[in-house]
Amino acid sequence: MSEHNALHLTQSLDRQYQALVIGRAGMDLYPQPDGCKIRDAESFSTDLGGSAGNIAVAMSIAGAKIALLSALSADAVGEFVRKKLEKAGVDTSLVTTTLGNERTSLALAEVRQEDCEVVIYRNNPADLAFTLTDDIRHAIKNASHLVITGTSLIDSKSRSNIIEAINIAQLSGCVIWFDLDYRSWNWKSKEETRKVYQEVAAYCHVLIGNEEEFATLSDDLEVLIQH
Repeated sequence: MSEHNALHLTQSLDRQYQALVIGRAGMDLYPQPDGCKIRDAESFSTDLGGSAGNIAVAMSIAGAKIALLSALSADAVGEFVRKKLEKAGVDTSLVTTTLGNERTSLALAEVRQEDCEVVIYRNNPADLAFTLTDDIRHAIKNASHLVITGTSLIDSKSRSNIIEAINIAQLSGCVIWFDLDYRSWNWKSKEETRKVYQEVAAYCHVLIGNEEEFATLSDDLEVLIQH
């Protein structure tokens, strides 16, 4: 995306951020040599991962002023993720550091055309410890867009924070984006997912997802699109 196109993310030129992104950022490990299975790996390469982290980096590289709203663990993996975000130009000043037993997400991802496996470790994930501070509330009021991701809704406490952030964004005239980011193993049931997603989607201006993810909102995709 060119700098000219990136400016379309801006709703109001007097706002501090073109977009704030809420959700997970983690470390990805890719088995080497390229294309091999995890079980056959001789070594692993590393990169930034996590839906919110990837979105924030992509928007920043496109030329937009972006900040990530999340939490990272106080360890080497959390430091790795923070450095990767900052190298891409993402503002991490609002990313908090957890001081408990939370851990930054870790994913092992195969890069293959067929039989591609992804293994994600999210035991007590740090990003769900995200909380709204006065600084974050102020930042939302001074952002043109707010991007939320589905995995940040799986925990009731985190979900409560997201709903508050959405309410602040609405009152501030901020455009709200919802990346469904559906991972079935995150949820107790499809019914629970649908209830939560429908509640949040009702407040959002833009929904992002694939056919499977939109099916979590409605069994009738055509009706959902028309709505």
